Amino acid sequence: MIGGMQDITSLTECDAIVEASSEEMFGLWARYAHNSGYVYAAKPGLKRQWQEQSMGFWREIGKVTNRPICVSVAFAVIDGQRLAFVNGCSQLVDRKMIRDWIDGQKRDDAVVTNAANFHHAFARRPPVAK
Repeated sequence: MIGGMQDITSLTECDAIVEASSEEMFGLWARYAHNSGYVYAAKPGLKRQWQEQSMGFWREIGKVTNRPICVSVAFAVIDGQRLAFVNGCSQLVDRKMIRDWIDGQKRDDAVVTNAANFHHAFARRPPVAK
C-alpha cells in the first residue's frame, strides 16, 4: 500500500497504460521522477511524484506459429494517477496482439500510449505543484 492506496494488480485499475520496454521505463523514471536525481535542463518543471507499486506480473497472451507471445506489466502511481507499463518480453513480439490484449484488459476511459508519447498519459492532469 502506498499513500493509502491499495497496490495495483490489474490494468482495469489504471488511468493510463504505457507500452514501454524496461529500458524505456527506466529512462522515463530518470527524466520525470521527483527522486531520480536527473535534471532535464530543457523542462525542469516536469518532475512528478513517482512511486513504484510492484514489479507486477508477466503473462503469455497468445501464440504465433506455436511460439509464445509474452508481456510483463509493472505498476506505478505518478502524481496520484495509476499507470501500467506493458513490455513485450518474449523472443517473438506481436505488437498488434499486445495492443489487442491491452484493449481487452483496460477500462474504456484509460489512456493508452507509448514511451515516446508518455506525456499523453497526463493530458488530463498537469504535474502536482511542489
